Order: sequence, then C-alpha cells, then structure tokens
Amino acid sequence: MPSFFSYIDIGDKMNQFITYYYQFSPSKIEKKKDYFLIQYLDTIYYLYEVSDLNMVDWQYSVTKSIPFYCDFIFNRFQSIFSDLENHSFVLLKRSIFSFSIYEYFLSFYYYDCHFKLFWYQAWIKRSDFLENYFFQIKGTIPIVDDSFDYYLGLLEMAIYYIRDYSNYIGMGCIQQKKFSLSMMDNPLNTIIDVKERNFAEYLKYLFLSREYQSINLHELIQKNKGYYNFNIVIARVLYPNYYFDQLDEVICHGESSDTLIPFISRIIEFQKYIKLLIQEIQQFVYIKKVSF
Repeated sequence: MPSFFSYIDIGDKMNQFITYYYQFSPSKIEKKKDYFLIQYLDTIYYLYEVSDLNMVDWQYSVTKSIPFYCDFIFNRFQSIFSDLENHSFVLLKRSIFSFSIYEYFLSFYYYDCHFKLFWYQAWIKRSDFLENYFFQIKGTIPIVDDSFDYYLGLLEMAIYYIRDYSNYIGMGCIQQKKFSLSMMDNPLNTIIDVKERNFAEYLKYLFLSREYQSINLHELIQKNKGYYNFNIVIARVLYPNYYFDQLDEVICHGESSDTLIPFISRIIEFQKYIKLLIQEIQQFVYIKKVSF
C-alpha cells in the first residue's frame, strides 16, 4: 500500500480530519517529507502515518512518562489512532522539555534488565543485503561506486568485533531506533537495546558534529570506564549506519548523492578518531585491535 504522503494534498480534507478527530481547527498545516506539521495557537503538533499499530502502542506505553518525548494525543474516541482513507495516523504534541545531547545519551530509562544483544546476526543480514543491492545499482551513482566498498568493509570489521559477544546479555534501555537529531524526541523512533548502543552513538555524534575536538575525550572515557563493555561500544562506533541510512535517502527518496560527501571526505579523520578512542580505552581494559 503506497504511503498516504505520496498523494495527499493539504487543504480542506486535512482540516476536516483534525477538526473531526481532535476537535480543534489548525491555524497552519505544513506538509513535510513523512509527516504533517500542524500549528494551533502556540502549540506545535506532528501527524504521522503508522502501519505497525502494535509497535506504536508499545512505543506509547514505554515513553508516556519520559518528559522529553512528544506526547501522544488521544482523539475524540479516546484512541491514539485515527483513520483516514484506510490509513492510520497518530498525532504528537511537541515536548517543551529541554535537554542537552549529553543528557539524552547518558540518561537511561531501563526497560528490561535481561536483554540479549541482536547486532551480530542483524549486521550479517544487512551486509548480505547491501552487497547484493550494490551489485544492482553499481555504475549509476559515481560517489557510491567510489565509497561503498570502504563502508561495507567497516561493517564487516564491526561484525568481526562483535562476534565474540553474539550471546551477550545486557541492560535493556529505551533508545532511538535510527539516530537523528530531528527525531530525538519522537516516541515513534524508539526501541529497546543494550546501553552500549547509546554511548557508542554519542561517540559517533561527537565525531560527525566535530564536537570531539573541543571536549576532553580522556575524561569522558575515564568517567564511564566501569559502566560499559567497550568491545561492544567500539563495534558500534565502527558500524557505519550513518552512511547506509543516508544511502537509503539517496536511493529511495531522491536526495542528492552530495549528502554523502561529509562522511566520505572525513574517512582518514575517522580512522584517527577510532585509534584515539582505542588508545584511551586500552589504558584500563583489553579490546581488540583495529586495522584499516
């Protein structure tokens, strides 16, 4: 079934939909790539189409008491789901809670004390899929032709790094499914994963934002040295989800391939960054070596 956003127009239909289900008349409706931004008085709402209602119901239940997540809005029928033309939607109210990136990544909301790490098999499957997919598109996007093998190699290195921990049991925490600064407060972007994921994604964020150049990495690592399995952390830092996620945007959503340049142009810098992290970690615990 095609996405509702592929053909819906902003107009009377959306106004009527909001008014009928939520009993207010929007002062502004703006169509974004995969949601509607709705304004009423001084309040901002986001309207998302959803398909897996059970997952969304779970996301509502686990995030409703966490202050920085957007609030799910119940409709006139006391449901978080509203239907239009055989499509289901949820309305989210923007949170006014302010938090820093550091607070977000290192403030944990535990869900399950016994959570099995699933990355090893998931990354193998993604590697196989990507290799086959690249074979089909090879020759169509020069910048992808020039960079794909490197990032597939990083993924393979991450798989090697995580192999010894394929049966690891860790602390389950509520986290982002897909890292995005614009989605950090979106409850539809939540999953349960081990706490090492958040710290690793924070370390990747520090690199991609260049903030690592202005903070004390030694102090950050030392402060957290007794809290994480650092072999798992490094495996996740190696995992180049940022590149493959952006590649999806280029291939599937028509974004310019130039959006890959900020990653590709910093390959050598990233290798130095990984080595710096390992140098800091090896001062207190043994971890595998990385060879680029």
